[in-house]
Amino acid sequence: MSRSTSRPTQVRCCAGWFGALALALAAVPGCQQVTASSARAPDPPATTAIAAPPPAAAETSFVGTWRSSYGLLRLAPGAGGLTGSYTQARGSRLEGSIDGRRLRGTYHEPSPRGGGVDGRFTFELAADGESFRGVWAEGVGAPLDLDDPTLQRWTGQRARGEPGRVWLVILEAHWEGSLREREYSFGAMLRSFFERVPTVAVRHRFVHDLADFERFTAELAELVEPVWLYVSAHGSPEAVAIGQGGISPEQLGAALRNVGDLRLLHLGACAMLAGDAPARIVAAAAPHPPFPISGFVESVDWAASAIVDFTYLAQQFERGMTPRDAVQATRAMLSFAREPAAAEAAAQAAAGAGGLGGLLPGCDLRLFEVADPAAAGG
Repeated sequence: MSRSTSRPTQVRCCAGWFGALALALAAVPGCQQVTASSARAPDPPATTAIAAPPPAAAETSFVGTWRSSYGLLRLAPGAGGLTGSYTQARGSRLEGSIDGRRLRGTYHEPSPRGGGVDGRFTFELAADGESFRGVWAEGVGAPLDLDDPTLQRWTGQRARGEPGRVWLVILEAHWEGSLREREYSFGAMLRSFFERVPTVAVRHRFVHDLADFERFTAELAELVEPVWLYVSAHGSPEAVAIGQGGISPEQLGAALRNVGDLRLLHLGACAMLAGDAPARIVAAAAPHPPFPISGFVESVDWAASAIVDFTYLAQQFERGMTPRDAVQATRAMLSFAREPAAAEAAAQAAAGAGGLGGLLPGCDLRLFEVADPAAAGG
């Protein structure tokens, strides 16, 4: 399945797209049609800061994000101690137990050829909680002595993001099938629209296959601030149409295992939420904590999906809504964000007895969340 478009409307006509946008905004409470005589320069967006944990006066725990000798290191509470990941090699992980200001444990760095390297480490937290010193060695064995000069050093400084800053990262497949088609991009529209919001750092990249997708998602692990990931492509309940054979939910989830503060994965593709793909993505991303996933149940009209996505993301970036609240608000404002039958009924009721032609079909915007994090791996 793909974004539902006939060939003439797949290459977007500005008049058609903006006409649909004007009709949609006319139905939104508080929106007025702007004429040439009333037009003026737009006001800067009124943004509401997205909630972020306040910096602690004095950290006394290893929990958090560190710029370390071997890349960005993230540590979180785990069974019996701490678990974490670091970006030295894709998929690198560690776990350990706390003894006072010391963290001792083991690490694993996978190899592209299979297997990998296992070793052990010892870290010691500084008195102010802003740095640590440490040592490491390959293999299993006795606990390591921090003062042993023969051992390799592993040090870190606590990493703090820019206050209020968030990332919107758009990974998009090329839509064109041949040179006969004009070039167009959904991600370019999103980038142009949200770059005007001062708190949002937008990055838009084209991906051609799974290797491309894995390369860019690996870079997400280096971002300290919260991340919204938007995947823009044709799709179906079984795959995102990127590369030969597409990217399965399991492959997509595995690529997100080491992404840091992932606030939302939005699948801008047809029917990705019609089946169990979101649950499979979250399960494959473990041990990453579960993250919300949004997208469409139906095949999506290009204009409808554009208006829905712009509205949905704006509620989060400019009004500070959670993804759940933003879904509810978008479905309330835009009838075609609902199920097809509900969308048609709402449009016809608004039109009255005269009827209404040219309706945008309902795309059924939905959100998937794991209510119980323990169920994510089940």
